[in-house]
Amino acid sequence: FDVDDFKSVNDQYGHLVGDLVLQAVCQRVRRRVRKDELFARYGGEEFVVVLAETTLADAVRVADDLRKIVAAEPVRIVDGAVPITIRAASAMT
Repeated sequence: FDVDDFKSVNDQYGHLVGDLVLQAVCQRVRRRVRKDELFARYGGEEFVVVLAETTLADAVRVADDLRKIVAAEPVRIVDGAVPITIRAASAMT
């Protein structure tokens, strides 16, 4: 998945806030991903989740859960909050 509009976050708030956004995404995703699954940063704002013994239907549910979990609350910063959303790589094409 990809963090939506991440370049805009860096441009508007700076790279330190961008780092906070990435950390928040990681914390939220780790709470949902099982210990036998792999969650890794693939690129700048791109991540991959490898789901063990998961059907396509269940993988779609997990992806939707992750999308909701990440978007549930903005990242709090000193002078406000930064909303975060993600989308699956297949949705980006």
